[in-house]
Amino acid sequence: MKNTLVFIIFLLSFLAHSQDQVRKCSVKNELVEFMNAHFEKLNNQGNLVVSEVLSYNELEKRGNGWNDFLKPNTFTMMRKLNIKNKADQIDFTKFFSDEDFEYMKCQLKENTIDNWKQVMPKGVFYKADSIREVIKKHNTLKKINASGNTNEILSARGKLRYYSIPLFDKAHNHAIVYQQSYGSGSLLLFRKEDDGWDSYALLLFWIQ
Repeated sequence: MKNTLVFIIFLLSFLAHSQDQVRKCSVKNELVEFMNAHFEKLNNQGNLVVSEVLSYNELEKRGNGWNDFLKPNTFTMMRKLNIKNKADQIDFTKFFSDEDFEYMKCQLKENTIDNWKQVMPKGVFYKADSIREVIKKHNTLKKINASGNTNEILSARGKLRYYSIPLFDKAHNHAIVYQQSYGSGSLLLFRKEDDGWDSYALLLFWIQ
């Protein structure tokens, strides 16, 4: 009886700890607040933000998945924006700690969103299929010029944006987001300031 009671107490303690860990990395409110502000800026600049969220499977097509992204070597080629002198240069392989990476992996598991409309119903988003159809139909410069909508098609190709969920460091002072456009994919790093989140650094992951 005593052993059974000890086991039950241990089990309840373990479950409580597990749930606490989930709550700590389930950051949907901050995630939505962050992306909502970012999307508003993009829409004001005329970009076309796709409603579908970039998934783990989508990222695997370009690399080995997010879990392999989340290690120091990934950030070797990341460059700080607005560098004014040598003192502004940063070694981003030492930017995040092992704890930060573990926290990001936890967020990736707990903050699953398939479509931005699920958490931002009033946001302005575009369906990927409708834009893809236009781009696929006009996949050469000759076809674009013959379409009669040259500027609109070129604009759609240049302003199309897909986004993954943001992943925050443990202090919630920085966030990384994977952005994919028609011909490239980049890892973006944002830093929290008093007036919101600012673009801080960029890693061009692939280009075609």
